[in-house]
Amino acid sequence: MIVSAPTADELNDVSLRLYFSAWSSLIEIWSDFELTFEGFGPGKSSAWKDEWQDYLVASQSEMQSIFSIVQHSNELALKAMICEVCPYLLLIGNDLKLNVNPSADLRFTDFRTIDAVDLPAAVNNFCPRKLTQQFVQTYDDIRGFRNKFVHLGHSDRRFDPFELLHSLIAIYSELWPQRNWLRDRVDFASEERKAYFSDGKHFSVHADIMYEQEYNIELFTKSEFKTVFGEEKSRRRYFCFDCLDEATTGWSDFDRETAKTAFISRSDNQQIRCAMCETSFIVERVPCSQDGCKGNVIGANSDDHDGRCHTCGEHTTP
Repeated sequence: MIVSAPTADELNDVSLRLYFSAWSSLIEIWSDFELTFEGFGPGKSSAWKDEWQDYLVASQSEMQSIFSIVQHSNELALKAMICEVCPYLLLIGNDLKLNVNPSADLRFTDFRTIDAVDLPAAVNNFCPRKLTQQFVQTYDDIRGFRNKFVHLGHSDRRFDPFELLHSLIAIYSELWPQRNWLRDRVDFASEERKAYFSDGKHFSVHADIMYEQEYNIELFTKSEFKTVFGEEKSRRRYFCFDCLDEATTGWSDFDRETAKTAFISRSDNQQIRCAMCETSFIVERVPCSQDGCKGNVIGANSDDHDGRCHTCGEHTTP
């Protein structure tokens, strides 16, 4: 019999690790440049356009490698969708050479699985959720580049990290529509090498993500923000004290405004919910007593954050 067949969860886990590795690398390409040429970003009028173009030339080989990782992630995600129906469908088209009297069990990993070029068609034939034509075109485009890169070691294609980041949001929306992007970002960052140094005093995974949020908020279009946060970009955001405190270390100095990840519930204005950790908190709607703060969403969750303003983060005075 065939043993060790993969599961959808196993394939999705690897696929998402690759996806967020690519995301992190692209954000670093942008952030490294912005640290030297302050104020640069998408949609901004910048005096650094010539420098940015020169920097892109120097970044092309790295972005080609990142693009190849994205394709590997896409293939595993499509295989995960097929596995949800039946993992053995991945062996379709495989010229199996079987022994009438096998001496041992057959391992699934010893067989060749369905070719990458056939995965979209397999998903649309076997799976209840079909891929959009736009995604199939994107998938074929990335696959075509990856083949050139893998077999020839180079490509004449020129990449822009902002275009790739926008593409990654669209890919996530297509492949994992029922998942939470922000929650996944934290969870998979917790599996990366840097998480080893997370001690809550000098470094934390949440702090790293909050620094990244400064770039993400600037990047996201309205529809992309809705994909990531599950809410409209125009809605007011509030502090989730669980996530904020996890991110606050002795060395952290991220932009606190971009660290707001919670929204007032649409059905109950006495409750807020965090888009990152998915925790809900009870609040009372009374004015904050801190000078200059116009907030009126105060913690009332019967914990240490009672009386703490979700707008400014400070405790109100009795």
